[in-house]
Amino acid sequence: MNAVLKFVLTIFFGSHTPFEMLAEVLYMIGTWKILEKSGLRGFWSLIPGAREYQIARCAGREPEGRVYSVLVVTARLLQAIPIFGNLMEGDQISTGALFISILVLSASIVTLIYGIRIYIGLIEVYGVRKRWIIVWIIPGGDAVAALLWGFSKKYQPSWKVVDIQAEMERLATSGSATVMDEGLTVNLKERSVREFFQKKVLLRDIHMAIPQGHMVLLLGGSGAGKTTYLNAINGYEKAKAEVMLNGNNMYTQYKKMQYEVGFVPQTEMMRGKDTVINTLLDEPNCVSRKMYRRNSAESAWMM
Repeated sequence: MNAVLKFVLTIFFGSHTPFEMLAEVLYMIGTWKILEKSGLRGFWSLIPGAREYQIARCAGREPEGRVYSVLVVTARLLQAIPIFGNLMEGDQISTGALFISILVLSASIVTLIYGIRIYIGLIEVYGVRKRWIIVWIIPGGDAVAALLWGFSKKYQPSWKVVDIQAEMERLATSGSATVMDEGLTVNLKERSVREFFQKKVLLRDIHMAIPQGHMVLLLGGSGAGKTTYLNAINGYEKAKAEVMLNGNNMYTQYKKMQYEVGFVPQTEMMRGKDTVINTLLDEPNCVSRKMYRRNSAESAWMM
């Protein structure tokens, strides 16, 4: 087998040995089906680097997938380079070959770390036991796992990548989140004020949907607009928005809904010996049974 062919096989299959090439082919076939289950095109499994990125998307780990795909291609290039060089100087390994070997080892370790993170995400999406990570990372085990998950109807992802893409595209074009019968839906177009006869936009184009029973943390630096946003949600400071709580409009039905929402003030404004119910009753928006806000941590959640 000439050097050029070995180089190409190493780049494409990660090796030019028959056993490892066979394992890679099986892995490609399995990942083809996994990608299709997540609503992606299966042919991406045939392209090194692109395959790893698409798998990361299926796992909900796209940022890690970008790095992982580059690492995989880099590691294969480093493995293929010695094919064209002389690895030996007499009876000793050349300095260049030793340097490349160290680079290959380093790239392989980092690649393994990112691979574990992505496979853990895939495990979570498929809702299987975490012990599957052992199968995914052992040599040849990823081919077995990919084939089982890809072809067995028993293993199905909890969501599809295309569903998220379609929702993002719909939000970008129509600018609204789907109103839910149970939960909180916010479609905020703008929250602005006027200072010295000049309009100042505080919030713009914020859309979210929180199912009932979910907790959401709103995190940001001082002055980012967290309190302004929460005040707009609970109707305390209205914005150009549609805020729906369990199918009811917070703005148009505010007198009715004000007894369904409330907030807890910042810690330094609270009386330490008051009970939670007394603290809530002391606020103008009354008691919260569905949603409340705590300024000290700038968080809001559905109860």
